Amino acid sequence: MKWELLSSTTKVTFRLPVGIRPRIIVFTPDGTRAYVTNQASNTVSVIDTVITTINVGIEPVGIVITPVGTRIYVVNKVSNTVSVISTLTNTVIGIIPVALSPDQVTIIPDGTRAYVTNQASNIVSVIDIATNTVIATVPVGVAPTGIATGTICE
Repeated sequence: MKWELLSSTTKVTFRLPVGIRPRIIVFTPDGTRAYVTNQASNTVSVIDTVITTINVGIEPVGIVITPVGTRIYVVNKVSNTVSVISTLTNTVIGIIPVALSPDQVTIIPDGTRAYVTNQASNIVSVIDIATNTVIATVPVGVAPTGIATGTICE
């Protein structure tokens, strides 16, 4: 499988090989690197001038980068974990256990909390970014998947 980057003319300008079944891509704030979850190969591809692969848990799906760009949080659906990756070293620096069948992750704009949907548990796990631990769970509707945070402009 390859990611295709398109120009404004919607023609393929070049292709980048990544892992099997790429799912979501995020970019560092300065745009120098991209991180792609590869759901079927259980890896995250790092796109720079060369591609680096970081082993994470089983079936990585959701991914988010901290507002300052120093860490990546990767949701591993089958492992029921979140892998924490340092963007400085491109290594896993932590693994956070969460509830069953986690799917997506978001970080609030101030960078202090991450929220992970857990489909099989019908909850959202709240992660303290400073300690990389689950500090709360919030019951939600059946099989939560997508999640987002942001600010409202007046």
